[in-house]
Amino acid sequence: MPLPSADELEQLQDIEKQWAVKANGSKLRLTGIDDEIYADFEETFPEIDVQHLNEDHFKTDKAKAKWRDWINKYEKRVNEYNFGSLLRIDPRDDYTEQNTMFGMRMQASI
Repeated sequence: MPLPSADELEQLQDIEKQWAVKANGSKLRLTGIDDEIYADFEETFPEIDVQHLNEDHFKTDKAKAKWRDWINKYEKRVNEYNFGSLLRIDPRDDYTEQNTMFGMRMQASI
């Protein structure tokens, strides 16, 4: 009997929460240059408080240009370097309309 595809499986919230607890973000590595990217992020965006995001640091024309310049530095070093993702404004709260915004993201390098 063949295994069901991912599209056929039900997403159970409790299982997702258990996986999130097991996954350790501090040890997760998406690229071979994660430490470099993080240090560059901190140097380029010292105004950003990752515990409570301010949409002005992402959505103004000046902020968008700054993000674009920063992320484009990694174009040839990180696969899928220029994508978007929904972010929680306050990571301690759930995804809600009031606590969600769109932001840039980089994905794993191969």
